[in-house]
Amino acid sequence: MPRKILFLVLAALLFCNGAFAAPAPPEIIVNNATMQCSHFMAGDECTSCGIPQGWTSLGYGVTQCPPGYARVAANVTCGGFMVERCCSEGHSGADGNCSDMVVNDLTRQCAFVENAPSAQQCVLPPEWQKKPAGGQWLCPAGYSWTNVSCGQGGGQAQTSGGFCAPAFLVPVLGIVLFVLRK
Repeated sequence: MPRKILFLVLAALLFCNGAFAAPAPPEIIVNNATMQCSHFMAGDECTSCGIPQGWTSLGYGVTQCPPGYARVAANVTCGGFMVERCCSEGHSGADGNCSDMVVNDLTRQCAFVENAPSAQQCVLPPEWQKKPAGGQWLCPAGYSWTNVSCGQGGGQAQTSGGFCAPAFLVPVLGIVLFVLRK
């Protein structure tokens, strides 16, 4: 029996290691027309940053500007992805695109508004909150994710779903049932 418990603990640690955002390796980008170079990070699993027009990457592993180039801060534009984990409190890395996320503190749920040009144009039930102006907007820890669809023409929202178990629980529960079956 102690072997089974050890196996279950190790399996849980394997699947529940807490996902950390892995940033892309740093690069040096150059603008040959202006003889400038800049440090560049392409983003992580929650954001993507584009190399500005007129600039090119020297590739990963290059850490120094070419001789004669001035080091500057390039004007880089980054955009977040609309992904649940990227808009959940406690995730690592940069925040995703959480502007169309709504929160229901009564049911402890979060959702991205679907079928709407933006959450701000959708009429939501009173218990659902839209992103306030400015500031950080993340799904609070311990809330589950569901689906919210905005009605046609920005009408009343419809909700579906409910508690959504984290994906790592499926293999963990399978292993638990397999081990305890013996």
